[in-house]
Amino acid sequence: MLLKFTAGAGYEDSVIDGDMSNSIRDMVFSPEFTSAYQELFEEGYISGNLYTIDTEMSIKQSDLRFNAQGRIDFDWELGRGFLAAAGVQEMFSRYSSTGAQQVQNEILLRNLDIDFQNMLKLALSGINEETWDNMGIIFPLKFNPNAKNNLFTTSGYGLAEFVTPNKKFMAELGLRVDHFFLLGDGFSLQSKPALNPRLNLDYNIFKNKRFIQSFDISAGTGLFSSVNDITSIAEQRYGIPEIKPNRSWTSVLGMKLEFPES
Repeated sequence: MLLKFTAGAGYEDSVIDGDMSNSIRDMVFSPEFTSAYQELFEEGYISGNLYTIDTEMSIKQSDLRFNAQGRIDFDWELGRGFLAAAGVQEMFSRYSSTGAQQVQNEILLRNLDIDFQNMLKLALSGINEETWDNMGIIFPLKFNPNAKNNLFTTSGYGLAEFVTPNKKFMAELGLRVDHFFLLGDGFSLQSKPALNPRLNLDYNIFKNKRFIQSFDISAGTGLFSSVNDITSIAEQRYGIPEIKPNRSWTSVLGMKLEFPES
């Protein structure tokens, strides 16, 4: 039996301080726009054939991330080319994000609160429903992140491996289980255990021919799970019910050439 223990830690701190501005000056309304929304000109909501847009955005934010992880792996030689392995891994991530942002948000009028829509329709009379459904509003939006979260990622795996005596063929079948738990200020979130089966096959075509020491082909397929980095900035005010990991099914096919050492 072989026992292996691995540990590591990481630290990252980033500060953003910037201002952004966009300006559209004296642009001409296209003939298509003028034709489609003629009533806006007739009712006096748009005057002239030029328009100007100015937007200002800013961000001042500090993001701090620290993580530490440990892993234990076990290997057992079962004989006759069979090997069994298992392991567990725990990763702790501490994340904090504070700052202030001002951005521009755009929303269609038809997606506003119905009472607010009715109030606007009284003020903007003479606009038909089709035009109304295509109209939107741009407004400044403030966002002040204040997240201090701890993310615990717990993983365990087990696998069985078979290798022929001449190492002509190798097969590996395994299962990995991932679980995510986020502990924040006044709230906690967790995921359901994600089951990720995997299969890898390796076949040796030939060995020691001319200047090639070994030529192998391999194939593998399996499920993988992860969480987006944006999960780290979750806060109680967002009302998130649970963490739903990203799932991906990945398959690979490759070959390996080995040359003798000179």
